[in-house]
Amino acid sequence: MAIDRFFKINVLSWIDILARKGDLHCMIRASRNLKAYLDRRMKYLPPLNARSKISMVRLRT
Repeated sequence: MAIDRFFKINVLSWIDILARKGDLHCMIRASRNLKAYLDRRMKYLPPLNARSKISMVRLRT
């Protein structure tokens, strides 16, 4: 899944670039969109495994 790959490989570089630019609005918007996506996904599809469920719960809080 593309999101999974992004978080495993690119997320820290992305955060670093945004922080250096001072563009935290982009990160906030992305986090809200990701939360909405995960909320919809959890409604229709069960998590892939127990670890995924824990990660999604942490993201929601």
